[in-house]
Amino acid sequence: MHLTRSLVVACVFASLLAAPTKGAPQAVTPARRVQGGVVVLEHAADAFNRAPRLTLGASPLATMGGADADPAYDLTTASSVVLLRDGRLATFSLLGSRFLIFGADGKPERIIGRQGEGPGEFQSATGLVALGDTLFLADNSLRRFNWILPDRGVVRSRSAVHGFRLTARHVAGALPGGRLVMHSSGSVSPPDTGTRTLTPIVITTVDDGPARTIAKIPDLDLQQIETRYRGRIRTSTTALRFSRLARVVVWDTLIATSGSRSEIDLRNAQGKIVSRLNAPFARRPVTRAMRDLVIAAELTRLDGPQAERMVDPDENRRLAREMPFADSLPPYMGLFVTPNRTLWVVDATAPGDTAWSATAFRLDGAIVGRLHAARSGKPVYFGNDRVVVREEDDDGVVSMKVFQIITSSSSPASSRPLRFSPAAPPQ
Repeated sequence: MHLTRSLVVACVFASLLAAPTKGAPQAVTPARRVQGGVVVLEHAADAFNRAPRLTLGASPLATMGGADADPAYDLTTASSVVLLRDGRLATFSLLGSRFLIFGADGKPERIIGRQGEGPGEFQSATGLVALGDTLFLADNSLRRFNWILPDRGVVRSRSAVHGFRLTARHVAGALPGGRLVMHSSGSVSPPDTGTRTLTPIVITTVDDGPARTIAKIPDLDLQQIETRYRGRIRTSTTALRFSRLARVVVWDTLIATSGSRSEIDLRNAQGKIVSRLNAPFARRPVTRAMRDLVIAAELTRLDGPQAERMVDPDENRRLAREMPFADSLPPYMGLFVTPNRTLWVVDATAPGDTAWSATAFRLDGAIVGRLHAARSGKPVYFGNDRVVVREEDDDGVVSMKVFQIITSSSSPASSRPLRFSPAAPPQ
């Protein structure tokens, strides 16, 4: 009874596409069953084909960075992005450890902070989230939490020893009451058993109260390899190329995590799985062409200016050619939650792909849209009706582009911007 009531309350905040035109696809609702006390929301194999179709507007609403941009606002090392309520964009650049603020029109507006250890200075960003109008940054190197206002800069900092003591470096979001959810996805430390690492999910508070691990979930796929630097043969542990990676994001009152297969587990604040979302996420086989592109890019990088600083360049090149690959791509490469509490699940992509896709879910597990973007790039943030895409040109120059999400139609004139309205909770 308590579990059912919790799900019903959560679904009051769910979102659905605005009333579609006659004959247009409706949200795809999953079958529901209870297995071992867990509510399983199961989508059929054709669910994506039946979902409302979405695409991107023909031109970006705004473009940050790019070949003609101010060098002070270089986005090469920027990946964590937040779209502010007023349309401005904030990102953190590892180059110089600075916040870069762009206007809603994409024009550079302000630089906040610099590299260092003093007040208003940063070393690294391992989690950038918006807490209302305030940006929250976890700095793993300095073990410090920071609160930043785009128009004022750093307004508060405090030590975060407890949160990082459990190796939880990345911020997945904030639960009601200001509790932070953190994790350490991507760690290559050898596992106790098996061939996958386990990443802890940790809950702490912004005031650096006691941190507790509520769950551990499967992370990277690992394999033992032999290294021969300067003729010394040693054994090392490495992550497979195209490895699966633990995904964690706060979704309203729940925590969405990647499951042991392709499902998405929904956990409460105690780490217990209360619901499981199953959808037809496909795992594409890794092809020879994918491998060749990765190897070629790595060899090109190794032949760059840093080659003279290598201990054993020939061994680095051998490893670039022989490092192991996973058999298949992960089922998805990203989980994002919008301000209106829609969960976007982005399909995995491979080098050479010229398109990407993502699926939108509301809190009751229904699919409210299937987005296909006929362009290369990587989505790094989803808003209620738009997405920020990180793109890189042939010269390696990075830009961030904001696109409107619109309904897909054979007739451009009948396409319309994405709109959301409340959905009724399940009975």
